[in-house]
Amino acid sequence: MTSQVRFGLLLAMIVVSCARSKVGNPPDIVVEVNGQAYNRAAGVLVDPTSVQVGGSNTFAVRLTNAGGSDLVVRAIKERASSPYFRLEVPSLPYTIRGGESSDSNIPPELDIKVIFTRTEDIVTGQWSFVIESNDKDAQDTNYEVVFKIQECTPHLVLPNTVDIGRVNVGEVGVQQIELGNTAGCTLWIDAVQFTSESDRFSLFLGEWNDTTKCPTPQDGALVPQSGKVPQQISIGPRSTIVWTACYAPNTASPASAKLAVFAPNDPDAKDGKVTEILANTTGPCIEVKPNPVEFGAKIVGSTTGVSVQIKSCGTEPLVITDIYL
Repeated sequence: MTSQVRFGLLLAMIVVSCARSKVGNPPDIVVEVNGQAYNRAAGVLVDPTSVQVGGSNTFAVRLTNAGGSDLVVRAIKERASSPYFRLEVPSLPYTIRGGESSDSNIPPELDIKVIFTRTEDIVTGQWSFVIESNDKDAQDTNYEVVFKIQECTPHLVLPNTVDIGRVNVGEVGVQQIELGNTAGCTLWIDAVQFTSESDRFSLFLGEWNDTTKCPTPQDGALVPQSGKVPQQISIGPRSTIVWTACYAPNTASPASAKLAVFAPNDPDAKDGKVTEILANTTGPCIEVKPNPVEFGAKIVGSTTGVSVQIKSCGTEPLVITDIYL
């Protein structure tokens, strides 16, 4: 056998080997939704309460190819039309490059958009589309992706009380209030009400770190007796936001305020969930009445007296070490 014949046989064996390799590793479709592997048993759960009526969510569906040879997507079709879902796909047929393909011009993925629109308050049912391709498995040549509408109930969590602690006259006390949502869907806050007998409180819907002054309405803060104030605030699934209560007293007496948060898609908070904000209710506290002491107009040389009441207004004993004029 000549060297040319041997070389020819070797070349033929290499070609056959490559052909077998490609046949042995055919196209294999992989589906992801919003960056996560698609679960065929569960489908894609769509919570209609995650958007308000008229709003929409976009789901990113990506197709890739885990096989060796190219995957050809021939068609993408809805099982049935839906008023809540819209499908956006590129021109078809569409080829997705396989791992053994040498053509870098063939893209490695195909992106599909599914737009869910909450057209009305109550939305139910499910919707799906089918991907037709040359996948290696017969069950995957018509790959169905199912979207299931499943309402979730958000749950607003607020502390029962928020204690700013002891704040002296001329000082400023701040305390953060954490609002949480323990559910797997978005919570919507549509109003806030802040009330108190003292006008020295303020509420900032965010973090306020300036301990030299309390925020004002010009800073975007709420002050007592401002009534029920409409808001558009969302708390994402299993997450929290922080607000800040501030108190700048002109007296050492105990003070309190009430915060009511209205969340229409939480049955327990649709009529308002309340937290009480306290200040100067812990530790020793002195209250003097009257303050200041007024003697009024008196005749020169006459003597008069005014009763002064000293009261302990705290939760711990008050120790008076001296009284002087």
